[in-house]
Amino acid sequence: MITNVSTAKDFEEHSLMFLNLAWDTIFDLLLEHSNAAGWATDSRTGEVDDELSVDFWEAAKRPLSVAHALAQQGAELAIKSLVAATSPFLLVCAPPSAWPSGCDRENTAFADFHIIDAQELIRACNAVCDSPLPDEFVTTFDKFRRQRNALFHTVDERLDFSYKEIVQYILRTAQLIAPGRWPQLRRAHLEERPIFKAYAVDNVGNCLCQEMEHVIEILGRHELLGFFGFKKNQRRYICPRCYWDCNRDWNPPYPRTAQLHPNTPASTNLHCFVCGSDVAVIRRSCQQAECKGNVINVDDDHECLTCFEAQDE
Repeated sequence: MITNVSTAKDFEEHSLMFLNLAWDTIFDLLLEHSNAAGWATDSRTGEVDDELSVDFWEAAKRPLSVAHALAQQGAELAIKSLVAATSPFLLVCAPPSAWPSGCDRENTAFADFHIIDAQELIRACNAVCDSPLPDEFVTTFDKFRRQRNALFHTVDERLDFSYKEIVQYILRTAQLIAPGRWPQLRRAHLEERPIFKAYAVDNVGNCLCQEMEHVIEILGRHELLGFFGFKKNQRRYICPRCYWDCNRDWNPPYPRTAQLHPNTPASTNLHCFVCGSDVAVIRRSCQQAECKGNVINVDDDHECLTCFEAQDE
């Protein structure tokens, strides 16, 4: 009998693990680059030395290649989870004559069977799922699969890995198994980090919000809307719930990850794509003369969600 059969949920959890590890690698680099850009800024002109930035990303090729491979592994597992939702046995590719020796006489673990190769996954998934995989995802999957194979099996100096492309790929993959939930999945992953579990170093809110600020800058308008329902060209406000969830040592205060929903002059609802919260607001002018904000939090000190200064009632 075949035992320990992997379920769709098993494949999904492993996919998210690899996707999160790839994301960790990318955003560790982005945070280092941001810090380095601050050091390399000319105090007189405010300009950043572009040559140093080029050198940074040139030196980052190896960790980017690791992130690339992790993202590809996560994508393959995500597709397997979709196939396994119909039946995990559809993933077994060999005929019975090639199954593990003795499997007809004793219990044999599912993991001992040969699973279909990566190049067959798209076809298998589209054959058994209600909807075919998106064309954009399929194109990137094939590209990343070939690049991963070249990375693992040979030395190809032509390989070049873009952090933006890897971020886009991670998000497209996550949409297949957990649409619209990436910020919440990131929070769950950050809360499982050893430093949080062992030492209760509570900087999860800071890490998550800093990542999402980078995401807003990295992604285009269409991508932000598709992945998060976030409109890049619409005015952004401070989410008070995320703000109080963070170690608040930023200047100016953020995260500015909330937007009016609907976006009308009389709207009194603010939605944050990071924490998923809807916050009730009052529409009146901020009492700070230099602030042009008119979206005021109804709770606590009635902070202006543009400048975060408390308002008199």
